Amino acid sequence: MKIFVYFFLLIFPLILVSQDLNPVINFANNGFYLDISNKIEKNGFYKIFRKESRDTNFKEIAILKTPEKFESFYNALNLSNSKNPIYDFPEQTFLPRLWEIALKTKSLDSIPIYGKIPFFQEALGCGFYDNLVESGISYIYKIEFYRDNVLIKEYTTQPITNKKTIPDCKIHFSSFVANDKYIKLNFASSISEKPFKIILFRNVYLQTDYLEIKPDILYNKLGDSIYARILDTNVVKGLIYDYYAIPLDLYGNLGVPSDTIRVVNSFNKSESYIQTIRTKSIDSLNAIQISWKCDVPQYLRSINIFRCTSYDGEYKLIGNALPTDTLFLDNQVNPIQTYFYYLVINDVFGESTRSPRATGMLQANKKAEIPLDFKVSNEGSNIKLTWRRPTSDTRGYYVFRTTAQENDTLRQISDLILNNDLEVSYVDTIKNINSPVFGYAIKSVNTSYDISPATEIEYVNPQSNQILPTPMNLRAINQDGKILLTWEESLLNNLEVRGYNVYRKILKNDGTDSTEFQKLPNSIENEANNFYVDSTLSEGINYLYAIEAIGFYGNKSVLSAPTIVFLPKSKPISIQSIYFGVSEKGILLQWEKTLQNSIVFYNIYRLKENEKPIKIASIKSDTAEYFDNYTVDDDPIFYAITCVDAKGNESEIEEWTKVTR
Repeated sequence: MKIFVYFFLLIFPLILVSQDLNPVINFANNGFYLDISNKIEKNGFYKIFRKESRDTNFKEIAILKTPEKFESFYNALNLSNSKNPIYDFPEQTFLPRLWEIALKTKSLDSIPIYGKIPFFQEALGCGFYDNLVESGISYIYKIEFYRDNVLIKEYTTQPITNKKTIPDCKIHFSSFVANDKYIKLNFASSISEKPFKIILFRNVYLQTDYLEIKPDILYNKLGDSIYARILDTNVVKGLIYDYYAIPLDLYGNLGVPSDTIRVVNSFNKSESYIQTIRTKSIDSLNAIQISWKCDVPQYLRSINIFRCTSYDGEYKLIGNALPTDTLFLDNQVNPIQTYFYYLVINDVFGESTRSPRATGMLQANKKAEIPLDFKVSNEGSNIKLTWRRPTSDTRGYYVFRTTAQENDTLRQISDLILNNDLEVSYVDTIKNINSPVFGYAIKSVNTSYDISPATEIEYVNPQSNQILPTPMNLRAINQDGKILLTWEESLLNNLEVRGYNVYRKILKNDGTDSTEFQKLPNSIENEANNFYVDSTLSEGINYLYAIEAIGFYGNKSVLSAPTIVFLPKSKPISIQSIYFGVSEKGILLQWEKTLQNSIVFYNIYRLKENEKPIKIASIKSDTAEYFDNYTVDDDPIFYAITCVDAKGNESEIEEWTKVTR
């Protein structure tokens, strides 16, 4: 109980509760806490309803009412605490006193300490913890208040989505004291960071995982800071412990973990060290022996052996030795290869600095020979390798592979394959490797642990469906009403790509889809052709294009990044220069034939002042004159000639030619 009560007393001024029927929804551990009212309603009750935001109807999930008897109150406390069991139950001697206060008061503020704690509020009918919601779902709550079974008021919340919340709740390590029989730890937190309690975790360094522990914790306040003082008496002299703390907010949400602190429970600070280190080739065991001499004090735990193939390269841990060991055999080595070693001691105080480095080499006395009759072939979706043993002293083999991927080299893909059969085979499953061609080579290892040169590389095209490269940088160009598409070829095209499919869809003016992607006819069957011309288009429409590559085995790439093209509507241009002659019988109009393509006829318009223009004739585009049987009087008239193309698009009248008598 101390963990909650003491910490809560320190942050008491920061905790807010709702007033009247204006519920506050708080993110809680695995759900929501509805802080409904600060008022204890002894003559009324609340009904809680919930629905998903996308649903229409609410569903009743709870009725909240202040208990009338202590037994009912006690059961309600147990039930509410079981839904979010981070709170300590009041002591049995204190609980009846809290009940008496609750009976006499009308406000949670009048109940010391526990009037602000959610599970206590829920037991008095003033709050509700909903732990039956799903993560990622948006919910709406409705709360109704009744008195004498009459609805008095109700409140509907805004939608809220259940999600994991990490509050801005922090705790910081301050100091520690180790004294063999106990360890004292101090953690600090600012009041503004709103911690409610902390949980403490501990491990024994290099021996156990972290486990939650429950030592005595005392909280106090100094200025704007809160301190948690921890006394851990369940410790053993001479061991190293790691600690870290996680703060919780009032609703059980885990805050930001503190830094990890390592504590040596000992006053003895003497350290171990390596005095000498030597290596030796043990040919009979195909190993390099590392030996050392070490000061072995009481607190030494183990010795780590590190190895590298270059003096200043990246050393890797290859083994551990007991404090009493002075030898280590490294059998994961190749003959005639220089290796470098150093040692690091682990004791109760941590890791020592590394020892001086030593070199080692495994000797060999007979050369290995190249495997014979090496062949590769397809076996279903796998690649099968076969060869014959080169000599009777061959004890094993290494398999190497290369692919068509850029910068790929011949790499070892197998451990040492121990085999003394005359005929040898190996199956490569080539899973998760995307390449249209594979190359293989074999090296043998003899009983002298010498490794032969590699065989000649044998290549094979796999029959499995490879993942094709996606066409890149798709571009579209409008060429006289036709769309030219181009894209970049993949480096693997000549080996694996058979051709391409072109897809097109129509977009609305707002950019949303109007149709699904449709594959266009006459797809490209030659991988070397990285262009496509689309002539089946309509003007005034936004088109979206994408490309996919096609493989020889029916496999396809994912669609390329799309490109958008707008094909604007085009209109012809009207006749600009009109020549005329006036006679008593009418007016002769002449003009030069238009040079525009697809013009099928002309429309001739006449206009009198203060009147609307009228179309007086439509004539074929191979005509260049027209006689209008119209007698000109004192008022001038005007003529214009428009062009109409095969799609019915007519040019705009840009100017009128004035005709007078």
